[in-house]
Amino acid sequence: MTSEISLHRYRRLWILTVLITSVVTVSALLVLNGVNYHQFERTLEAESMLEVEVMLDLTGQSVTRSLDERLASLRLLVRTRSFDELSDRKTLSSLLKALRSSYGEFAGLSLRAGNGEPAIAVGGTVPDLGGEESVGEVVSILNEGYRFALSVRSEDDEGHSFRLTAAVDAHLLAELAEERDEDLPIFTFLVNRQSVLQTPSRYCGGEVLEPCVRELPRIDDRSAVFKDLDRDGYRLFWGHSQVPDSPFTVVVLLQPSLGARSYFQLRGELLLITIGSAALLLLLNVGTATWLILKIREADVHQAQMLHKAQYTTKMASLGRLAAGVAHEINNPLAIINEKAGLVKDLAGLVKEEFPRREKVVANLDSILHSVERCRAITHRLLGFARRMDVDREPVMVDLLLTQVLSFLETEALHREVEIVKEFPEEQIRIESDRGQLQQVFLNILNNAFEATPDGGTISLGVKAEGDDSVVVTVRDTGHGIDSADVKHIFEPFYTTKGKYGTGLGLSITYGIVTNLGGDIRVESELGVGTCFTIVLPLGPAPGGGGGE
Repeated sequence: MTSEISLHRYRRLWILTVLITSVVTVSALLVLNGVNYHQFERTLEAESMLEVEVMLDLTGQSVTRSLDERLASLRLLVRTRSFDELSDRKTLSSLLKALRSSYGEFAGLSLRAGNGEPAIAVGGTVPDLGGEESVGEVVSILNEGYRFALSVRSEDDEGHSFRLTAAVDAHLLAELAEERDEDLPIFTFLVNRQSVLQTPSRYCGGEVLEPCVRELPRIDDRSAVFKDLDRDGYRLFWGHSQVPDSPFTVVVLLQPSLGARSYFQLRGELLLITIGSAALLLLLNVGTATWLILKIREADVHQAQMLHKAQYTTKMASLGRLAAGVAHEINNPLAIINEKAGLVKDLAGLVKEEFPRREKVVANLDSILHSVERCRAITHRLLGFARRMDVDREPVMVDLLLTQVLSFLETEALHREVEIVKEFPEEQIRIESDRGQLQQVFLNILNNAFEATPDGGTISLGVKAEGDDSVVVTVRDTGHGIDSADVKHIFEPFYTTKGKYGTGLGLSITYGIVTNLGGDIRVESELGVGTCFTIVLPLGPAPGGGGGE
C-alpha cells in the first residue's frame, strides 16, 4: 500500500516546508543580528567618545597641574626675594638647586630686569623670551635642548620690575602624555598652536618639533570630541583641549580598527555567529520538516490502508450476497441434472440387452455426474464464503492443532519427499479460539504450500509468542513464489494464480476467518525462493466481542 502513495507530492511539500521555515527563521535571525550590530555600533561609538573625553580630561588636568605647581614655585621665589637678592649669582644658583631637588625637570634660571639690562643666567640654556611682558606664560619649545620656558613677572618694594624665567626639561610633557600600551588603539600627545609635535606620538610618526606626518583634524581654542574618518577610511574618534595659559593643546585619538579587540574583529565574530546560527537553524528546519512530512505520510498511508480495508470489506459483503444468490440459483438446476443423469445411468443398467455404444454413454453419464459434484463443491464454498460464521471459542493448543492438520498431509509429504520442519516452543501456547475454523485456515495454507513446493522441497512451520496478547504462526515453503504484482491481490475473491485449477476462494475464505477471529494474515513472497504466510492470532477474545463479522 505504501508503494501506491506517491512520493512526489511529499517531496514537494518537504521542499516547500523547508524553504518557508528557513526563510522565516533566517530572516528573523538576520534582522535580529542587524539590530544587535547597529546597537553594538552605537554602544561602541558612545564608549569610544566617552573614553576619548575621559582621557582628554585626565591628560589636560595632569599637564595643567604640573605646570601650575612649577609656576607656583617661581611665583613664590619672586615674592619672597628682592631683585637685588635674585641678582646674586650664588643666590640664583642655590635657588636652582632647591628647585631641582623638588622638581627634577628644572634645567636653568634666568633673571632679566625690566629696563632691558642683560639677563643673569645659571644652569643650562634658558630660552630667550625677548621683550614679552606676559606673566605666568608657558612658552613652547624654542631651542635644541628640548626645553620649554616658564616665566613670571614681578616688582619688588623698591620699584624694580623684573622677570624670572626657568628652563624646564620637556620630558616632563612626554611623561604626562606618554602612550604606555602599544596594544591600545588610543594615542595621546601634545601639539602647539601650529600643530607641531611637543611630545612623541606613534600615530603621527614624527619627532618632537616636527609636524605630524598624518593629517590632524582642525584644532581651535575650544575643547571638543568628534567622530571622523582618517585618510584610510577607518573610523576615528578624537578630541582636543587647550591647556590654560599655555601654547599646548592636548590631542587624544582613538582608532577602534587598530585595537586588539577592534570592531572589525567583533564584526567578524558576529558574522561567524550569524552563519553558525543560520546553519543550525537550517539543520533544525530540515530535521523538523523531515519528521513532520514522514508523520504526514504515515498518517496518509494509514488512512489509505483503512480506506482500502473498508472498500475490501464492502466488496466482500457484496460478493457474499452475490455468491449466495448464485449458489442457490445454480444448486437447483444442478440437482435436476444430477437426478436425471443418475436416472439415465440406472435405466442403462437395467437394460439387459446390449445396445450400441453402451460404454460410451455410461462414461459420459459418469462425466456429467462428476462435473455436477464439482459444481456442487464450488457452490458449497460460495455459500460458506457468504454465510456469517459464528465463533465457538474453546482452549486450543496451537502446536498440537498444527500437528493434527499435518497428519492429513503426511502421506503426501512422505510420497513426495517433502521435508517438514517444525519450530515449536518448548512450552505450549494456548489460545481461546474456534478450533474448527482454525483447522480450515491451517489446512488451506498448508494445501497451498504443498501445491507450490516441488518434490524434495521444504515446508517450515513456526509458532512463537508475540508480546503478551498474541501468537504468530508462520508457514514457509521453498516453492516457485508469487509475483509481486499478484501478492497485493492474493486475498481477493476469485483471484487465483493456479489458472483453470483454482477457484480463487481458498485464501479469501482464510482471510475472512482470520479477521473474524480477531487476527491478521500477511504474505511475503519472492519468485524462485518461496512464500511465507504469517498468521497473527490473539490469545483471547478481542476487546469488545469479536463474535463475527
